[in-house]
Amino acid sequence: MTIHIVDIEAVDTRYTKQWKDFLPPQLQRATNEDVKVISGGETPQATTPGAFLNFGGTNVYKSKQLEKIGEMFCDGRVEDGDYFLYTDAWNPTVIQLRYMADYWVLILLLVVCGMQVVMIRKIF
Repeated sequence: MTIHIVDIEAVDTRYTKQWKDFLPPQLQRATNEDVKVISGGETPQATTPGAFLNFGGTNVYKSKQLEKIGEMFCDGRVEDGDYFLYTDAWNPTVIQLRYMADYWVLILLLVVCGMQVVMIRKIF
């Protein structure tokens, strides 16, 4: 089993930077499972005026994640029992992931508001 973290882009002034650095190794230690991060690459650190992130950059980031997830399915790198952990409730790739997944892929959505976990829900 592999836990695939579909992360949120790291902004140095937000908690997302700490998540990028610390969540994967902590999850691996806690579960003793293989943990892989599906990153969208680097994003601009400058935020959209009046916002907490770069609205254009976040969409580019998530689009790159979708491309990687699609390639994983095409290449057979997603196996029965794998988990997908989303750290951003606004990531639209969860819809496409469900479209690509057969019923044997368990998808977890971690909805986060600030640093608090609001809900953990299985999506089938």
